[in-house]
Amino acid sequence: MRGASRHEAAKRVLAAIHALDEAIQRARHDLVLFAAIRDGRTFLGGGPPNLDPYREARRVAVPVWDRFKNLQDAEHDAYGPIGPQVKERLRRVYQVTDMFMRQFHVEWMGETPEERRERLAAVVKWQVRPRALYDDDPDDYKPQLVSALEEAEKFFRSKL
Repeated sequence: MRGASRHEAAKRVLAAIHALDEAIQRARHDLVLFAAIRDGRTFLGGGPPNLDPYREARRVAVPVWDRFKNLQDAEHDAYGPIGPQVKERLRRVYQVTDMFMRQFHVEWMGETPEERRERLAAVVKWQVRPRALYDDDPDDYKPQLVSALEEAEKFFRSKL
């Protein structure tokens, strides 16, 4: 995107921000179900569906990683036309996305049941927030995410 205008660069960053937001929201919604299956909760009409919650969780998380990479690429391309404020304005978006990604690794990337238990026991070491992955988060992850995205969006809309 060499030689792109501020307008084009801002549009690309805005599109990447929206795509990342949608991917995180979708994953947070779906992970509630996969966590219930993993934890052996019962469902109306019978037991849990016959699927591997770890594989399904990884499947719904792939778009988050892809959209995160797209945002990084858009940031890189926007640095020239817009300047160093690009990096500064996306810092909070990266922080809240990183919180989601670290928590996902802790809870869902363990290969064996023992490794999964060890990872969950090491939550303090990983500095994660236990419910950041889920729509039913009693903590304040979602407001942080929304605030970070709105702040970045406001800046990049001003460049259109």
